Amino acid sequence: MHLTQRSLGHWVEQCILVSMLVSAPCWGAVAAGAAGPVTAGTGQIEIPTYPWSAVKHPYFRGTDKVNIYPYAMLDFLSREQTRRSYRTVVLENDYLRITFLPELGGKIHEVLDKTTGQPMFYVNHVVKPGLIGQCGGWTSGGVEWNTGPQGHTVSCLVPVEVEILPVEKDGSRAVAVGEMERVYGTKWTVVVRLRPGRSAPTTSGTARPSPTPPASASSIR
Repeated sequence: MHLTQRSLGHWVEQCILVSMLVSAPCWGAVAAGAAGPVTAGTGQIEIPTYPWSAVKHPYFRGTDKVNIYPYAMLDFLSREQTRRSYRTVVLENDYLRITFLPELGGKIHEVLDKTTGQPMFYVNHVVKPGLIGQCGGWTSGGVEWNTGPQGHTVSCLVPVEVEILPVEKDGSRAVAVGEMERVYGTKWTVVVRLRPGRSAPTTSGTARPSPTPPASASSIR
């Protein structure tokens, strides 16, 4: 099935709605007095991980009934736990600390409510894929961005671009997550923003289909 611009936009709206809902418990709180600065930076986090690897041959819709080409099928899941360091991008103000994992599809790993010291939703402290995603491997927890061909999409276990945007005039900071997905050539971006003295993030997103779909898409519409 060929995804139209409207249906692609619907995926972005869904992922934005999810990120808004997880922030709902602390909506409306505004700092009394002077608000502290919003900061954005990078770091690392070590998470126990069960490694995964790709099948060596490609999968095609016509022969394998799987719409992922040119992405690899991540079907080989290890039963041996290792410790792996992941790059992080962290957005933080007086109320919230939001941690992104660029190497796992740019997902939000954790939103910490600093007023209580508790995470705002389930945080998976182990990366152990199951065969649930469109490309096989997928991990639970956090907020993922389902803007590709279908949910638990092709990029959920691969690196995507996560960029810290320049400081805004009011002191807000934002992080942009996105990629050019290679099945339909769609450029998608989600921007998560924190403002000084505000206890809820704001989000926006775009999905722009390529005017010239990849050659691989001609056989999978």
